[in-house]
Amino acid sequence: MLDLDRFKDVNDLHGHDVGDTVLQVTARSLRGAVRADDEVCRFGGDEFAVVTAQANWAELAGLVQRLHMVVAQSRFTGSDGRPLDITASAGAALVLAGEDAAALVRRADQRLLQAKHEGRNRTLVLPD
Repeated sequence: MLDLDRFKDVNDLHGHDVGDTVLQVTARSLRGAVRADDEVCRFGGDEFAVVTAQANWAELAGLVQRLHMVVAQSRFTGSDGRPLDITASAGAALVLAGEDAAALVRRADQRLLQAKHEGRNRTLVLPD
């Protein structure tokens, strides 16, 4: 799970057109940073879910870090013509035996919320 930090401020200060552009560019950037078999989905608002198969903890940590960096390296312009610094927070989890998709998403989202609580612009990938 990946969430754009303080995205509401982008919409409030620069308008929804700029916010929509940020979401569209972020989605394209995320899609470009994953494997062909991985899925990137807008999960709601400014949150994205990335589903990857056949990953271990090291691969998952590398993927999440790569996605985090892709967002940080993207360039956006505000309604005032000045650059916008967009950052993201992310949380990740590997599916546990017998776990359904909803439980997996909850665990990843809890880690995302913890990353935001710890100061935003960070990732939280912890083995279970």
